[in-house]
Amino acid sequence: MDAIVSPAPPVPVNRDDFTPAWLTTALQSTGTIGARTRVTACEQQPLVAFTLSGETREDGGGLSGPQIVRLQLAYEDGSGPVQIVLKFGNWADKRRMPTWPRQTRLIQVLGHMRLEDQFRSEIQFYRNIQPHVGGMQTPKVYYAAISDARNVPDWPYVLFDTRTPLAFCMLMEDLAVDHFTSIRPGEGLSFERAKQAFINIAQLHASGWMQSHLWETLQLRPTPWLSFLRADEGKQRQQRDQCLHTNFVPTYFKLWAHHSHPSHGATGDPRLQDPEFTAMLMALNASFPTWAEAAAKTARQAPQTWVHGDFHGWNHLFNSDDACRVIDFQFFGKGRVTDELVYFLMMSFDATPEAEAELLRLYYHALVEAGVEDYPWDQFIYEYHVSTLTMVMGGIVRSVKFITPTAYDRMLQDQKQGDLMRLGDLARERTMARALHWYRTPHLRRQFFSIVGR
Repeated sequence: MDAIVSPAPPVPVNRDDFTPAWLTTALQSTGTIGARTRVTACEQQPLVAFTLSGETREDGGGLSGPQIVRLQLAYEDGSGPVQIVLKFGNWADKRRMPTWPRQTRLIQVLGHMRLEDQFRSEIQFYRNIQPHVGGMQTPKVYYAAISDARNVPDWPYVLFDTRTPLAFCMLMEDLAVDHFTSIRPGEGLSFERAKQAFINIAQLHASGWMQSHLWETLQLRPTPWLSFLRADEGKQRQQRDQCLHTNFVPTYFKLWAHHSHPSHGATGDPRLQDPEFTAMLMALNASFPTWAEAAAKTARQAPQTWVHGDFHGWNHLFNSDDACRVIDFQFFGKGRVTDELVYFLMMSFDATPEAEAELLRLYYHALVEAGVEDYPWDQFIYEYHVSTLTMVMGGIVRSVKFITPTAYDRMLQDQKQGDLMRLGDLARERTMARALHWYRTPHLRRQFFSIVGR
């Protein structure tokens, strides 16, 4: 009789709706607890997280709006997980889900990054895709559900912040029981932890390598976030190419070199006032048309696999032995592995050239050991350089076209949006520092910073 699985309950829209009765039905529906077992008590405890500025939040700390709480459960007539994590959100609730500025909503639409689609992606991962993923370590998910609602059209969302009435929830293993913890947003990982993250993600990439039939069966879409950062496809590509034929790099310096913001003070960004740094960006802008088309063709032909899509340090939990578990699959989709690695390094790790080289070799070896045979090292490294430099260019385009100093200052007034802006600052600094090192490296300078015929 305990094998009988009950129907799934409706998805709650409010925190108070996660009652013992609802939890009983949800956990029974997946066979997590037996048909006779009942949840008799549920104590909700806030998950306290630190913001980038050091303040605390009692919603789990996610930037996109979902709430995360810890549940302490008691049972009768059987047993089940005593401590679990609940992640949930009601996209129509503007008190809880952030209202982004209109410019940012436009960016979300252009980049196919509307937040309700992110919630769908995470539920799809845990429901349909995780069983096909081998090797990568993730939390166990006891229950995952999302309500059925069609997206409102783009323009009402952009102009009036009209929301899709969408609710979702997940009940997950609480890894704190086994002493796994996360780092703070913006904090750099140690080298040992970065190594474990690279080994872990190689297992994910290898398990979905070039499996187009499986992607089609699972209706897996390209991950939007990484393509958007590169500004390498669709309307983003058009905007980038248009900028390349204007004075957009000088405009970038004019807008941002003396902009006062928290990390640089009133004098502005000292790197943007450095002659060598200026020369590097000007050379990259001038040389980009000479290799961008070949690079774009290479990117289109690059091996595809499924990618995490938001693979950074605080989407990992580590224990004292530096073993790691990956969380947050809201941007999961198919894409290029080098985009994923560049994103990780620019968000989470202050890499010296030596550490960067060792991590890339470690990842590549893990990928080959996991069964990938059709990806030469030289191709991998070339795509890695291309991914990095196109993300540099994409960031400059967005800083000129969308996130201008005025928009930046306005978004700093909101805690979550301000954290996102500061994280973007850190990522840009790391990526541009890498580009500057390559500008100083003779063979990379010839390849990516020289103009044919000069």
